[in-house]
Amino acid sequence: MMNVIRMEIYRMFHSVSFYTTILLCAAMAGVLLLSQSNSINKYYDSASSQETAGVTVKDKKGGDVYVAGNDDETGIAAGDAVNIASPGNVCDSYITSAHLFEGIFMALFVGSFYAGGYCKNVLGKVRRKGYFQAARLACVTIYAAMILAFTTVVTVALAALLIHAFTFANMGEFALFLLGEYLLLVACGTMFCFFTDLFRSKIPSLVYAVLLGTTLVLLIETVINNTAEKLLHKEFFIQHYLPSLYASDYRYGSLLGGGVEDVSKMLIHAAVLSICALVVYNGLGALALSQKDV
Repeated sequence: MMNVIRMEIYRMFHSVSFYTTILLCAAMAGVLLLSQSNSINKYYDSASSQETAGVTVKDKKGGDVYVAGNDDETGIAAGDAVNIASPGNVCDSYITSAHLFEGIFMALFVGSFYAGGYCKNVLGKVRRKGYFQAARLACVTIYAAMILAFTTVVTVALAALLIHAFTFANMGEFALFLLGEYLLLVACGTMFCFFTDLFRSKIPSLVYAVLLGTTLVLLIETVINNTAEKLLHKEFFIQHYLPSLYASDYRYGSLLGGGVEDVSKMLIHAAVLSICALVVYNGLGALALSQKDV
């Protein structure tokens, strides 16, 4: 099994799409932040200029602190926690572009497995097809970590340079967000691998990756939720059961400024979804490899 894992990791690190997608993701996040920096600055400048009562927020060490006016010691301006130009509030929406490029890379990477007779040659020499699922999972975990880390560093560095009111506050909350985002990226990467294995084509994964977060997907979610609510006679949210759809809710929830406790609850939900997704998609992926004539 270790030989198969090393072989797939070697193939991943020697593919052009591995580096291209990571660089494009960081570049797109940086360009979007740069293009919107003026409006972001206006928003936070306006928020900081408004006269507000003191509030309790998180300081740089993650502790509660009451802020009235501008507190030089904490570096946090008074006002709602959402109005603090912290890494979580400024950078979250740009970092989540990693889902798009992860879908593109996994479709290309797994799709190349079936190209040029490579699949038939390799599968014939491996006793257990499940070894390839373990190798894919190793590749997904590495790729998710690298694209998330690189995009985060670029985005936070640009935010520190471009956003006047930027402050490294609420870092504990931001760290929890990144952990949950990583778990969702691993789950979604496994899903993209499974789709490519199932259809023996890159197209389904590429289309789904591009459509994620678009109005079309939101409309489909709404139709499913409304239909299920009528049948079950209670609220139902399909996005709470699928990691690829929950990623948007996870991002928007973190932007509401609920604090570490709320982000922790979302992190637990993301972890449960990710574990379930890894079991289901890897199990079905192994069956797809075993049942198909390759």
